[in-house]
Amino acid sequence: MDELIRVLEEELELYEALAGALERQRDALVRLDRRAVEASALCLEALLWELRRVSDARAALVQTSARALGRSGESLRDLAEAAPEPQRVRIADLRRKLLDRIQGMRLLAATSRALLEDSMGRIRAFVQMLTGPAPTYTNSRQLPSRGLVDRSA
Repeated sequence: MDELIRVLEEELELYEALAGALERQRDALVRLDRRAVEASALCLEALLWELRRVSDARAALVQTSARALGRSGESLRDLAEAAPEPQRVRIADLRRKLLDRIQGMRLLAATSRALLEDSMGRIRAFVQMLTGPAPTYTNSRQLPSRGLVDRSA
């Protein structure tokens, strides 16, 4: 159980780091700082890979700990309820903190996604304003009128 607690603490730390990275990405999107957005994307990717590794370790430890308690197929909640008293409180507390952090990250991720979609829409509108609508061909073989920038040059 102590190893499970250690892995849960590590997972919580990674989620905290991930939340910080999502906040930095959101701030970079608001500032329209392309380099900071790219750097935060790389950081997020590394954190997600590490989080997957720790999450897989946690899942394996939950199964191992459940078998050690004579149970099978337990969830972390069930395992926390079945654990001996000193670990029961700690596992339940870490589980609650993880769930709270994950919920907060969902909100951060949704905000970042909305900001990114808004930024992309603005970029598309700006490019279309400069170049005009995408060319469409008709049977008359004439291109539509050009925008501010002549793409044929």
